[in-house]
Amino acid sequence: MTVAAERNTLWYATEAKRWLEAVPIGNGRIGGMVFGGVGKERVALTETTAWSGAASESNVNPGALQHLGEIRQLPFSGRVR
Repeated sequence: MTVAAERNTLWYATEAKRWLEAVPIGNGRIGGMVFGGVGKERVALTETTAWSGAASESNVNPGALQHLGEIRQLPFSGRVR
C-alpha cells in the first residue's frame, strides 16, 4: 500500500453494532451505512425514492410516514418490482 493510500484508509477495531456506529457512504440520493465485519460485512442501503414515492426536485412526501411499516416489509415479502 502506498503512503497516500495509507493516509486515506480507515481501520476499526470492531464492527458497528448500531446505526450511529456505522460509516455513512453515498451521494445524497443513493446511500448506505457500512457496518463492517470480517467474516460477514453488512451494508444497509437506501435510495431517495423509497421514501418520497417518486423522483422529484424536493424528494419529500408528507404522506410517506403513514406507509412506513408497509415499506419496511415489502423487501421481505417478495413484492418488490
